[in-house]
Amino acid sequence: IEVDVEKDTAFDHPNQYGMLCVGICYERGKSVVLSEGDMASERVRDRLADLLGSHNIIAQNGKFDLAGLYPLTGRLKLWFDTMLASYVFDERPGIHGLKYQAVEYLGAPKYDAVLAKYVTSKTGYGVIPRPILYKYNAYDTVCTWMLWEMYEQKFAESPELRRVHDFLVAASNELMFVELNGFTVDRQYLRQLDGEYKEILQGIREEMNGIVKTDYDKLGGINPNSPLQIKKALADWHIKVDSTNEDTLTVLLPKLQEGSDPERFVKALMRHRTQAKAHGTYVKGIEKRLYRGRVYSTYLLHGTTTGRLSSRNPNLQNIPRDKRLRKIFVAGKEENVLVHTDFSQAELRVLSFLAQDTYFRDIFNDESRDLFDELTPVLYPGATKELFTPAEWKEKRIRVKAYVYGLSYGRSEFSIASEFGIPVKEAREGMHRFFDVIPEIVEFREQTKAKVWAGEDLVTPWGRHRRYPLITKENEDSIMNEALAFLPQSTASDMCLSALTKLRPELAGVGYIRNTIHDAIIVECNKKDAEEVGALMRQRMIESAQTIVGDYVKFDADTTYGRSWADL
Repeated sequence: IEVDVEKDTAFDHPNQYGMLCVGICYERGKSVVLSEGDMASERVRDRLADLLGSHNIIAQNGKFDLAGLYPLTGRLKLWFDTMLASYVFDERPGIHGLKYQAVEYLGAPKYDAVLAKYVTSKTGYGVIPRPILYKYNAYDTVCTWMLWEMYEQKFAESPELRRVHDFLVAASNELMFVELNGFTVDRQYLRQLDGEYKEILQGIREEMNGIVKTDYDKLGGINPNSPLQIKKALADWHIKVDSTNEDTLTVLLPKLQEGSDPERFVKALMRHRTQAKAHGTYVKGIEKRLYRGRVYSTYLLHGTTTGRLSSRNPNLQNIPRDKRLRKIFVAGKEENVLVHTDFSQAELRVLSFLAQDTYFRDIFNDESRDLFDELTPVLYPGATKELFTPAEWKEKRIRVKAYVYGLSYGRSEFSIASEFGIPVKEAREGMHRFFDVIPEIVEFREQTKAKVWAGEDLVTPWGRHRRYPLITKENEDSIMNEALAFLPQSTASDMCLSALTKLRPELAGVGYIRNTIHDAIIVECNKKDAEEVGALMRQRMIESAQTIVGDYVKFDADTTYGRSWADL
């Protein structure tokens, strides 16, 4: 379909724009395009629904196209997606667009070049003369058909990758409805929060003006966003910096005398940037994207090399845990609540299964045992609850968690020492004690790194591949850390995605999936149905995990309820 937005770059939803045309390639090299006038006809739309509903649909980024057709034709199911096929064979970003594939694999001309004279940053596809737009659309469909033929040949040689493609297509068919449903925003609270942030930012600017030596009153006060003014303010204290970015200020701060004017200034500046980012991204950004009282995120099945789902416009998977911000998102009706179910320590349980570990497994399989309480005396010999106050014991557990959760991405003793302000020797000794009790996981990590060095693909239980074609001295550490994270992260994420794919149709008419965050799902439903919905969510998520790990390690999921996301 063509609507007044470019689907591969805008990440908007087609049902917010008018339908410009629909193209259908019905055999190799042959396409028909239904115009705006055609699509305005109810008879045409009914016949189109019958046609597409009785055939396998092949598309490029079909979730977008079928979402746009949904208000006109009702539900249609995607069968093959050339974008997802591209991703399955090569997970690198930036190569899955239709034009890239058409030129690279089919030798097609750059047929979209003709659009450049019409489409600008301020105009959409609606300004393109229709004969040109329709021809462009026909090229799209014909190239999609030819790419499908190419990928079918490749899948014949790699049937295990076809299963990954089909899994992603099934997820795409259900995520389409999550996108169409959107997530309700409390607009009154959003306006209140906007005012609160403005007051906070104004207060910080006044604080900074009270510290600096130069008088900025004529300029309306110092501008925290001006590198020139920030450098000038620091220079007044004989502090010279080449940049005012976060990394530079983070290195500079410990060198400044505690309580001195320069230290107070830099701290205030960093605080201002943190608050300004939250205000711009999560308050003004949400307000900008509101449509009929909701935001409609786009979920990308091909958006990460790690195999995790990602989202855009807005990114609902990256909302901070700050309750002030999560309170923005609410149930859409007074009689409704949000139900949040998330896996308990999913990645760690997956890692235990993948490594065939016994230490974590035995603890997870015994509900009476607590992982961190048992590990604390291991990392800190002789430490028991009786010897510490609750606050001190909690601090020990936090340090233990740093070791445990760092397993998935190769966290070093230097990083742990830096975070907690302890000697590197102490952190290293803790790491050695920890590794002594999880030898299978240590061996699994070494095997994973050896595979990467040998040029072998890492393959998850779902069949996803991660390839590392080039390792250099510069990227070695980041690649190895990402490799250690890939298998547990991707597997746990797909467990959640698989559960969502089953849940969405089961919840139809009772609950609506509003968001999914890697290992958690949020559903809105009537209060009276909340417990039943929560039980079903938990059941499907645990079942999804069991399809991979069987009975080796028990999985669990926690469910909470509330009117807003902040309550969950």
